[in-house]
Amino acid sequence: MSRNQKIESSNTYSEAALAKRQRPILVMATRILDSLYLWQTRINDRRELAGLDERMLKDAGTSREEILRETGKPFWRG
Repeated sequence: MSRNQKIESSNTYSEAALAKRQRPILVMATRILDSLYLWQTRINDRRELAGLDERMLKDAGTSREEILRETGKPFWRG
């Protein structure tokens, strides 16, 4: 095997090893972003619920007490 072939083989291994090490980082980053998106959605939904008037609550088949209970939850709790 020539010197150039050894270097190319070594570079290929290094790139594969790097890609393998980066996968868990990408998975973790994706999970973090998914959580942030979910939390922001909950915040937005709860704000919207809090703004409903009594007629809209009645149409939705819910009560002000249920809305207060839901909007009182922290954003990380489903």
